[in-house]
Amino acid sequence: MTDRPLAGIANPDLAVTDDLKPRWNSADWRQRGFHNLHQTARYAISLRAARVLTLGKCIDRRIGDLAEVRRLTSSTMFSAMVVVRGQEVLYETYAPDFGPDRPHSIMSITKTHLNLVYGGLVEAGLVDLDRTVGSYLPEIGSGYRDATLQQVLNMDVVNDYSEDYSDAATSAYLHEVPMG
Repeated sequence: MTDRPLAGIANPDLAVTDDLKPRWNSADWRQRGFHNLHQTARYAISLRAARVLTLGKCIDRRIGDLAEVRRLTSSTMFSAMVVVRGQEVLYETYAPDFGPDRPHSIMSITKTHLNLVYGGLVEAGLVDLDRTVGSYLPEIGSGYRDATLQQVLNMDVVNDYSEDYSDAATSAYLHEVPMG
């Protein structure tokens, strides 16, 4: 028996290539990558809701007949589409290699959810969008301390972060190197 560590290779899905992207996020692998990101990347799945919203179905087939919906759902980059109003699913469809039982990375859609949550908080009088982040979180660092909640929700804050995905050196890809 040897004391040498076992040799390994970089995970090919996470290894960053010359274009500064990992294989999972490259053109030929992107859909597979997003469909399986929960198994590939070092992210965690956390389901902690004490209560869940029960959804019924009231399918409106006209939604699927819309030209824009047909165009989107027939794309090779399509994963899933669900239209919900209140507590009713009006329309849902999935790519052949995806389905309602599969997790999908939500990434930027969290901004939409956050704005919906804050809308409820404003309506309930629990937050004031004109107040600064620092007034609610006095311990927060200088990056967001003086920004209003509205500025943060609008992503109207000055920072050195870029999501220009046409730029291989965009900040959005910087997390890939330590992840892979």
